[in-house]
Amino acid sequence: MPIYLDTHIVVWLAAGELSRLSGPARQLIQESGVGPAHIADSDSGVATAL
Repeated sequence: MPIYLDTHIVVWLAAGELSRLSGPARQLIQESGVGPAHIADSDSGVATAL
C-alpha cells in the first residue's frame, strides 16, 4: 500500500521532529519503510529500528 507525504511531513522527518507526527502516522511511516533509520515509538518515545 503506497503512502503519500506532504512536504511538511518530509521536512519533519528530515529534521528528526518525529514528535510532531501522530502515533498512527508514525506507525504507517515505520511500516512502509519510509523515513529515518529509526522512528520514536508513539507511546514511549523510545526509538526503534525499522
